[in-house]
Amino acid sequence: MLKGHAAPEVTHAYARAYELAQRLGDPTQRFAVFASLWRCYLSQAKLHMARELGDNAASAQR
Repeated sequence: MLKGHAAPEVTHAYARAYELAQRLGDPTQRFAVFASLWRCYLSQAKLHMARELGDNAASAQR
């Protein structure tokens, strides 16, 4: 069965992938996972989480 961005399992998997990508430090992988996790939060109408994730990503780039 396929799961979409709104499925909790998908969000959990992307959140874990984001943690791992941050540890590895590869900006390309980190951005790809960030974008997917951000879409998950938007799909679930968790706008505060999407904004927090974006703010954290922006401050990490400074």
